Amino acid sequence: MLLFIGLRVLLATVVSAYVLLAPFTKVEESFNVQAAHDLIYHGLHIEKYDHLEFPGVVPRTFLGVIPLALVLIPLKSIVGFFGLPKVAVLICLRLLLGTAAVAALARLQNSVTTTLGSDLASWLLFITAVQFHLPFYLSRTLPNTLATIITTAGLADWIEGKRPHRALILLTCAAIIFRCDAIMLAGLVGLHLLASKKVTLLSGIVTGVVTAAACLAITISVDSWFWRRWLWPEGEVLWFNTVLNKSSEWGISPPSWYFTSALPRSLHAAYPLAIVGAIIDRRVRPMFLVALGFVALYSNLGHKEVRFLFPVLPLWNLCASAAMGHLYRNRNASSLKTLFWLAAIASLVAGAGTAGLGLAASSTNYPGGIALQELHQIGAQHAKQALNTGRNLTVHISVLPAMTGVSRFGEAGAPWVYSKDENIIRDTKNGDDGTALIKAGFDYLLNEKPEVEGYRMMKSIDGFAGWKWYGGSPKAAVARMLQRRQLFFPLKIATAPVVYIHRKR
Repeated sequence: MLLFIGLRVLLATVVSAYVLLAPFTKVEESFNVQAAHDLIYHGLHIEKYDHLEFPGVVPRTFLGVIPLALVLIPLKSIVGFFGLPKVAVLICLRLLLGTAAVAALARLQNSVTTTLGSDLASWLLFITAVQFHLPFYLSRTLPNTLATIITTAGLADWIEGKRPHRALILLTCAAIIFRCDAIMLAGLVGLHLLASKKVTLLSGIVTGVVTAAACLAITISVDSWFWRRWLWPEGEVLWFNTVLNKSSEWGISPPSWYFTSALPRSLHAAYPLAIVGAIIDRRVRPMFLVALGFVALYSNLGHKEVRFLFPVLPLWNLCASAAMGHLYRNRNASSLKTLFWLAAIASLVAGAGTAGLGLAASSTNYPGGIALQELHQIGAQHAKQALNTGRNLTVHISVLPAMTGVSRFGEAGAPWVYSKDENIIRDTKNGDDGTALIKAGFDYLLNEKPEVEGYRMMKSIDGFAGWKWYGGSPKAAVARMLQRRQLFFPLKIATAPVVYIHRKR
């Protein structure tokens, strides 16, 4: 029990570290972040909500952030009382979401303990904690993350085997409300439940249909009120991505991409270990086949992203846990098995190192959010003068900073007024006329242009530009180690100016 608690604390600590060191959010998280802000700060005043002005490509559901916002509404007054920035509420929002995700994985761990043993359950959380992608995104307000919390609870019921119908209910809920692609996972799990005689065909169909109808009634009624028109958000997403195949406009990857790129990057050593685990431990083969089938089915869609695989990454890690459990139990059986065991441990440690590199890079990858903070510091005196005279300070935020950390949680309130209207911008390339922005009355700009006519650049914000060797090359890095007679990490983060803060002349 103490080991389980320790592993859960470890995973929660890792998730919290990602929140604190990279607190800002990107465009993929935009809808739920802005929706949470508006629920907390505007309540039922829908006319003030961000999504009515910037609806995005497809509508999304409010059902995921409503419970989070309800918990955090009292925090708004506390933050205001102590004069803290609203970013503090964003951090609490992400910590709360991360806690829910860790709780779902803890539930999965309990199921694995009951069904497969405590050794596999222990390795499950440890392997997850030393990876990058899943812990990094567990606190991010992506629809994929919200769906993964529900699907993980559903997978726990499936693996435990005591509540097969509840497993189908949870997976169906995730598909109807948060991510329509979860229907593939529900179908694969349903086939296994049917084959293992845990459910009958009739009871499975009835459970799925009744659950889908109930979820449709909830999401249509709630989301139609927020969106001011009748709609089923995930239905529109399904139509957009599959029937219209519009998702391909964001890039197409080859069918093998998930297997040759996404899984190796997201699982690290757990990828080959999962295959080994499925071979040597027949108990995890159903989980492996479901995970494999999900990835194979998804490979038929041209547009691919790692986050689409989040619901089945715990299953891959579970299969890898079976391999680690086997290697641990047999580590002293022979010299060769000892070597395999040490190699597996070394590969997990290497994966943790890779995760550390990912965190270091990510902490410099949100220049828009940092720029908005810096703007308020630079313009603090100007803001006081504006308040005294009763005027506003207007800020135009271009696409790049808006996509790299700017959200309503970063706004400072009066006298600051913000606009992301892209139609205002004309040609503001280096050295070109910025008259349109001046004519629109903007006092400050956040954009990716170092020079805008009529404005003075106040500060540049650096962003991640890759990794580089100390001394410029591997040879130079090694030479420096020998010269100093000490070991150090030979790579360092390279940054470059990405976002610029301008003030009207």
